[in-house]
Amino acid sequence: EKKTNEQKNDYPDDPPVKQTMRLFHELLGFFAHHAVTTGHGFRGLYFGGGVLQHLIDNDLFDFKVIDEYICLDVSKTTRKALEAMPLYLINTSFAALTGLTEFIKETDHA
Repeated sequence: EKKTNEQKNDYPDDPPVKQTMRLFHELLGFFAHHAVTTGHGFRGLYFGGGVLQHLIDNDLFDFKVIDEYICLDVSKTTRKALEAMPLYLINTSFAALTGLTEFIKETDHA
């Protein structure tokens, strides 16, 4: 359940929380960088899950920092590939079921 502005905590303005959230997003971007470059997954990266959804619902998700750290300290060629790679945010709790439903519709399971 998404909270209204009146129900939200004011903890995002707390300096230690800001630092922690910044570090979380930096590390997520750094992890994503290594996952993509190690696995040669330059065709796209999907972000999803309960923690990220909670951050989004509470206006704490910082995609800009993640994007910055995905391309941190890399060669020119790798930077071009990473910058061209699409990044997706899964914003549904039932992504697997949605995909399965589409798969069933597209295949001959009658």
